[in-house]
Amino acid sequence: MTATNPQTQKIELTQEQIIAATTNDPDMSPFDIVLGDRTFKVVDLEYDNYMKFTMFLKPLFNEILSKARQAQDEGKSAINFSLTDINLDKIFSMFETTLPAMTLIVLSATDPSITLDECKRLCKTPFRMLEVVLVQIEKNNIIQDFTSFFPQLTQLM
Repeated sequence: MTATNPQTQKIELTQEQIIAATTNDPDMSPFDIVLGDRTFKVVDLEYDNYMKFTMFLKPLFNEILSKARQAQDEGKSAINFSLTDINLDKIFSMFETTLPAMTLIVLSATDPSITLDECKRLCKTPFRMLEVVLVQIEKNNIIQDFTSFFPQLTQLM
C-alpha cells in the first residue's frame, strides 16, 4: 500500500505499519515511552482525545500561522524558523498547565488508570513531558497534517 499527498513524495508502508495503523494495537506500536519502571506504548489517539490534544496545540499553531502570514507578506514561499524565533517565556507559559494534561492524554491511551499525579511523578520534569508529547505528535503526524491542510484549503478557494 502507498500513502500519497500532493505536497510530498510517495511513502511505502510496510505490512507491519499497515496492520499497526489499522488495528491501533499497542503491542504493534513501535513507539515506546519508558518512565521510571513503566513502559507505555503510544498509539493513534481516538477522535475525542485527538481533538483535546490538538486544542492544547492551538497556541503553537497560531505561532506557525503567524510566521506563515509574515513570510507570505514578505513574498516568501517557505517558513523558516531559527533559534532567534523561539520565545522561551511564551513556550513555558503556553505549556505550564497544558503539558501535564497532554501527557495524561498520551499515557492514558494505553493505560486508562493513570492519573495526572502519576504522570507528573513519572515524568519528573516538563522536558520529559514534552518528549512524551512530541512522540504523540510524531505518531499522529499532527504537524504534517496541520501544515498540509492550509495549502489544500487554498487550492479549493
